[in-house]
Amino acid sequence: MRMGWRFLLEVSLAALGPAGLGLANLSGAGMGWAQAAGGAPHLARQGDATQLVVDGKPFLILSGELTNNAATALEPMEAIWPKLVASNLNTVLVGVSWAQFEPEEGKFNTTLVDGVIAKARENHMHIVFLWFGCWKNGTSSYPPYWVKKDYQRFPRIEIGERKTVSISGPVETLSTLSDATRDADAKAFAALMRHIKEVDGEQHTVLMMQVENEVGVLRDTRDRSPAANKAFAGQVPAELMNYLEAHKDLGRGVRAGQAACGGDPDSDHRVAAGAAGAPEQLAASALGIGRDLHGVELCAFP
Repeated sequence: MRMGWRFLLEVSLAALGPAGLGLANLSGAGMGWAQAAGGAPHLARQGDATQLVVDGKPFLILSGELTNNAATALEPMEAIWPKLVASNLNTVLVGVSWAQFEPEEGKFNTTLVDGVIAKARENHMHIVFLWFGCWKNGTSSYPPYWVKKDYQRFPRIEIGERKTVSISGPVETLSTLSDATRDADAKAFAALMRHIKEVDGEQHTVLMMQVENEVGVLRDTRDRSPAANKAFAGQVPAELMNYLEAHKDLGRGVRAGQAACGGDPDSDHRVAAGAAGAPEQLAASALGIGRDLHGVELCAFP
């Protein structure tokens, strides 16, 4: 099952102090808007509408999204920039691979990120980066090798009769229930955000960050590892229940989740819905790791 939630962390790149973090409301009342500091790109309420504000003015994103691996090397991108410009776009969505950003644990390679930002400026465009960390389309193709090879530290999901899963066979799909996995991803994401602040804190070429992409389980309704089974047998997290209660108007998906959480002992939606919140947990963890990060706003879209 693929999760429908997408989480965006808006890049707020003002020159903030060590305590200058603005995180959207993660309380039981649900996720809300946090006012970004200074002149950083931020989301602002205007009556019933929400606007993206860049350098003090409303900004309408006219964007094109590159294929997943288009920006894994700078040279092939040379032919793409003119096409984006010719399409009268002002923003491009670009994937950032954890494997390329942190090929060795604790050693970060910013070459691709810096190159994409430089070319975007050269072509008078903005960027929304998509962080391909632990999860992309229900699988874990983009974590670095040092993560993939360590099954003990970074456990995998299991389905059916304790098997790993993919569309066509066994694959490395990381469990959302591992603190070590979350923390490793969060450290890399925090390093990326700190670097963006350093190189783009004044020009605001980068507008937003999407954190992960389609966290979920393929070929089954949920993870059936021992850790997941334990979570399934336990209480539904209060944060999830409070969010569902506060957002009854989100539609069929939430209503189904509410019904599942309301006492159906055979439902798998409790664990699945909880797993969909992994990007939010990762983002919050990243803030705890790097207190010098710029402010962020957390938004969720079904």
